[in-house]
Amino acid sequence: MEEFAQKWFLLYYLTLGIFLVTGGIFVYLRKEALKQFIIESASDPEPPSFWVGGLRYFILFTIPCFLLSFFPFSIIELLFSVWSFVLAITLGLMLVNWKQTAAMIVSGNEMLLARIRFVAANMVSLGIVMFLLSYRMAG
Repeated sequence: MEEFAQKWFLLYYLTLGIFLVTGGIFVYLRKEALKQFIIESASDPEPPSFWVGGLRYFILFTIPCFLLSFFPFSIIELLFSVWSFVLAITLGLMLVNWKQTAAMIVSGNEMLLARIRFVAANMVSLGIVMFLLSYRMAG
């Protein structure tokens, strides 16, 4: 079980790192298009299905991470799993309360580009952290 857990986290960290770095670069390069998409999505009564689906898969991969962090017990993997759960709960609450979230998006329209740049920078930096964690797992 320990070997499976190590392979799981290695693959998960690498995949998440690649996704975050490439996604962060894409978000930064396509800031204007993403801003328009977010503003258009805020006018819909339902949250974007892409975000709901992405959150669903993130939760599905977070559950095994949490369980496998105990075989063998690793505080780093446990903290990563708890952080993932907190992130999923926060994003889920934003999607569940979509009417309020959409109203906040519309009211803060002028600051949206700065927030998109902030998200892109965080995605790239978290991707680098994921690569460092995968290096730690491999070594």
